[in-house]
Amino acid sequence: MSLLACPGKYTVKLIVGGKEYRQPLTVIKDPHSAGTEADIRAQFTFLEKVEENSKSVAEMINRA
Repeated sequence: MSLLACPGKYTVKLIVGGKEYRQPLTVIKDPHSAGTEADIRAQFTFLEKVEENSKSVAEMINRA
C-alpha cells in the first residue's frame, strides 16, 4: 500500500554522487476532495494503522 502525503510543507532530499540536494515542497489539498484537511489527516492516520496491522498479520502468518 502506498499512502499519499497529507497537505502541508515538506522538504525533499536527494543524494547523488555523495552530494545532497534539498528543496522545499508544498502539497496542496485536491480541490475535488470534499474532505477537510483534518479529515484527510485522520484518514491518513487510520490508513497508517491499517498498514501496520497488515504487516504484523503477514509476519505472524509467515512465522506460523
